[in-house]
Amino acid sequence: MNLSDFDDYRHFKPSELEKIGGYEQVDKSVMDLVEQVRRDYGKRIRITRAFSTPEQNAAVGGSEYSKHLTGFALDITPHLSELRYYPGLVMSLLRMRVGGLGLYTDGHVHIDTRSDVCGARWIQYHGEKREWTWDSAADVMDYYGTIA
Repeated sequence: MNLSDFDDYRHFKPSELEKIGGYEQVDKSVMDLVEQVRRDYGKRIRITRAFSTPEQNAAVGGSEYSKHLTGFALDITPHLSELRYYPGLVMSLLRMRVGGLGLYTDGHVHIDTRSDVCGARWIQYHGEKREWTWDSAADVMDYYGTIA
């Protein structure tokens, strides 16, 4: 991405990505996605992770195939990092059928723009990763209900 691409985004500024490594390596498609998510969700979203080098990715325990390595993924969280806001964000992501969707106990949500909309879904329960499908979306909402 370049600086002028941010003219397309009402809710996100380059300075937000500069705090976490810069915007230059982030693909425009994932920024388009997070802008759509923000409009659907209706509340502020913080981007907490974007492009990662292999070293940065390894330091956070990321997959060797992580979309963060290619700039096609973001980690986001509701601006008000209160667990009661997560179900609304998750529901927005489910409605949009994002390519990759990972939910984490620490409260962040991974999104990416892979083309397989049903093949990359996971919840990480205190270090243990569990895959889920659209059919088990109710389990996802129950999970957030139990930790809120």
